[in-house]
Order: sequence, then C-alpha cells, then structure tokens
Amino acid sequence: MKKIFWIFVLLFSKLAFSAGEPVVNEVRVFFDGQLTTERSFHVGESVSFEVDATDPTSLPLEYVFRLYRHCIYVQDIQSWASNNQANYTFSSEDVGACFGVIVGVKNNDGFDADGFFGDVQSGIRFSVTPAN
Repeated sequence: MKKIFWIFVLLFSKLAFSAGEPVVNEVRVFFDGQLTTERSFHVGESVSFEVDATDPTSLPLEYVFRLYRHCIYVQDIQSWASNNQANYTFSSEDVGACFGVIVGVKNNDGFDADGFFGDVQSGIRFSVTPAN
C-alpha cells in the first residue's frame, strides 16, 4: 500500500509542478560547417552540436552537453545555459570504445525530472581514431 501511495505522490507532484516536459526533436552534428550524419572522426577534428527542442507550454529551455569516455561521465562541454549549441574538438583521450555526448534539456517550470540531465535527454555515440 505504501508503494502505491508513493507512486501516486510522484505522479501528482509531476502533474502539479509541470505542465509537460520538453521534447528533443533532433540533435544535429556539424563538421566543417556542414550538417553531417558521420559519427566517425579523427583526433583534432572539431564538431558543433545543435539541439532542436520544444516545450509544450512555450517555457524557456536550458541545455547541458555532457561528455562520456568509456561510458563514464567526464565533464560538461557546456553547463546549463540557454544556448542550444556547443563545440567540441576530439582529443587522444577520446580514442576507444563508448565515447559520446549526452544532451540534457529542461524548462524553468520548477520541476527537474532527473536532477542531472534535466527533463529529457538525447545521446550520440562517436568513434574516434588517431589523427592521420
């Protein structure tokens, strides 16, 4: 019975404090200024990320770009900000398995669904090889 009560409390508080979560429509990757679907890069190459996200109630959005190496969080490429774009240059530390960027998006409704990634997340995995 306690479990049902807490599930109800969590659902109710989500409804009470949030009129809806943002939606990540797309995370775009640009290389040499051009949109690309390529996910394999060399050390020293740079990419730009751009998030297309919407909020069902038109609240302002904030974005975080988080770097993962070997499937472990390493650092923020960009901390929480209203800027939906970030740049990154691949380094020798990025060579190896399980490298990626996770984008978190949140609105300012006072409810942060995750606490670390905001209300919604999207990720992109990359393959990084040594420079030619």
